[in-house]
This record gives sequence, structure tokens and C-alpha cells, in this order.
Amino acid sequence: METENPVLKAALDHIFAEPAKPPHRWVRAVVIVHHGRIVAERYAPGIGVDTPLLGYSASKTAINALVGVLVRQGRLEVDAPRRWRPGSRVIRAGPSPWTTCCA
Repeated sequence: METENPVLKAALDHIFAEPAKPPHRWVRAVVIVHHGRIVAERYAPGIGVDTPLLGYSASKTAINALVGVLVRQGRLEVDAPRRWRPGSRVIRAGPSPWTTCCA
């Protein structure tokens, strides 16, 4: 969803403009959510909404923010015991070129 907002459009243009010299940004996707609604999203060429992207440590921040929202809404108690749900899937990632050891 490309934004109609000229300020957001200019910000996205700047974010996705790759500098000629390092350090490069390597931005691949940006989604802006305001009051629970997506107000802008943009993807680099060859990247789309269904493209898996590595989040590295940023993933921890996003997950913790989402857990905080669920706790505040009363939909999750972090100290409550958890059980395995029958029929749930376990998704295991394949070998990574960044892996330094294997279990």
C-alpha cells in the first residue's frame, strides 16, 4: 500500500534511497502502523508481503512488544503454565550460513 501522505512518502523515499558509498542501508521492507491500521508499506524490488526476511535481533524487540500488548489486553499471562496444543505445528528453520555450531 503506497501512501498518499506526502510526508510519509518522502520519508519512505529517503529510507529506500541507497547511498552510493557505504554504509549501505539494505532496507528491504517497511510497514507503518498507526492506531492499529497500516498507513504505509513499501518493499524493495523483488521483495513482497510474502517474502521471508531475516529479522535477527529486531525480531526479539517486535515479539516483546506484541507480548506486552497481549498482557495489557489481559489475553496473556506470562507466569501462567503453558501446554502443548494438539495439532500445533513446530516450524524448524533449515541450516543457516550464520550457524557457528550445530546441536
